[in-house]
Amino acid sequence: PITPTFVSKMEFKDIINKKLNEDAEEISKLEKLLKILQLIPKDGILSEMLFLMYQEQTVGFFDLDTERVYIISELKELNPLSEITLVHEYVHALQQQHFDISTITYKTELDSETALGLTSLVEGDAVVAELEYIREYFSPEDREFLYEAANDSTAFGASPLALQKMLLFPYKYGELLVNDLINIDGWSTVNAAYKDPPLSTEQVIHTNKYLQKETPNKIVLPKLTNLQEQGFVVMHQDVLGEFMLKTYLETITDDKSAINAAKGWSGDLFGLIETPDGGCLFISLSSWDNKPEAIEFYSTLEKYQESQSDYDNMFLETKGNKVLWAIASDSVTDKPLSPYFQEFASQN
Repeated sequence: PITPTFVSKMEFKDIINKKLNEDAEEISKLEKLLKILQLIPKDGILSEMLFLMYQEQTVGFFDLDTERVYIISELKELNPLSEITLVHEYVHALQQQHFDISTITYKTELDSETALGLTSLVEGDAVVAELEYIREYFSPEDREFLYEAANDSTAFGASPLALQKMLLFPYKYGELLVNDLINIDGWSTVNAAYKDPPLSTEQVIHTNKYLQKETPNKIVLPKLTNLQEQGFVVMHQDVLGEFMLKTYLETITDDKSAINAAKGWSGDLFGLIETPDGGCLFISLSSWDNKPEAIEFYSTLEKYQESQSDYDNMFLETKGNKVLWAIASDSVTDKPLSPYFQEFASQN
């Protein structure tokens, strides 16, 4: 049996703060990445942005640790918004009971891409179910209530566009993925996907690549020896993925060009490196489906670099179907990056 637990807004604030504190290290890494990519302001505090967004946008949640559904309501009763939220979170509870999502989640925590692939399946499943519920059971008045509630998004609207896209991705693209799976053989195809969830945002965005099991290439960054000997410290390594690359490209070019430049992605790995003077280096090596796709991505970055008269801290090289891309914080010159690019250029 699934019985929701009602919590007040004040209690939920405490829950958010606790969760953000538990994830402080990961949030700090993400903040450094978003800042060097200029996706959030340099003086922005990511944890504060997330707190405001979660506080405003969350009406209920399913806690994997306690396996309980929580609804945020002062009155401990359901209005149309909290009712449809209960439907959504109820599905998450059923997912845990039937597919053991907590265990699958643990197995996918190799990088952010595999984790987001699973999250998109989980959220897309719940979104499709709640939309079916609305069509079946909601009156016009109920739907009007939802529409008005959706317009109350001050904190969300004030957040950087990249954060908005990151928050919406698993719901928006997950819904599209799940609908595609349902069209194959009904809900049984969705159930089967939990045994083999998407491994990348590429597989979420392009259902055919998920069905064809087009897995990302494993990438190894150029050796860090020269930098480590000079006091540079590797803070973090992870995968950007097609979605994050597309999100970045949308900030430097038009949406159509960003989509075209990102769609040939076939794997990447980036490193965040702290310099001896407290600066930061971002180094990314990406693999593409073919040489023309690599050149398109490279050319998009190069065009942006050339359009910025004072933007001399981006460094680019392409060879075959790979692109080596680096960004240095203002205090860092290209000198420490030279060995990377020399090694990359000399590779077969």
